[in-house]
Amino acid sequence: MSRHRLVILALLTLGAHAAISAPAADAAWLISGAGPSAGRAATMPRGSMPAVVPSGLIGSRTFTLTWTTSTLAGRPATGYVITRRSTLLGDSLVEGGTCKGATANGTPNVMTPANPAAPTQSCTDVTLVDVGTVSYSVTPVYLRWSGTASTMSTPTA
Repeated sequence: MSRHRLVILALLTLGAHAAISAPAADAAWLISGAGPSAGRAATMPRGSMPAVVPSGLIGSRTFTLTWTTSTLAGRPATGYVITRRSTLLGDSLVEGGTCKGATANGTPNVMTPANPAAPTQSCTDVTLVDVGTVSYSVTPVYLRWSGTASTMSTPTA
């Protein structure tokens, strides 16, 4: 095989490897101002502190969380990571109910809302064990980007 063909083969192999192994990149820009290069990058927002309403008896409790939808450059978050702080179990991800997350766009434990564009979001945390007093935080996710967790909700027994 000629040297020229070996060089072309090597370049094609490297190009194919780069195309297959390169992760997808996501970006958003907010453009304003005059001139050809005015603009700033959008940043993921902090989550909104959820309101929590408990129901049921200890050993079969449901906590309903409601919060304001987060947006990135005018687009609603594609999901949320819900974290529970319990006086008996410590910090953990929600394991039951509609607040339980799944992997979405490579991000683990994301709760995907039924209507991401709704002005508010809600989900339920269902627990069959005594968790004591609980509070929750909501972290917005847009595709592979994660914002900052909200302030913990008011503790609820």
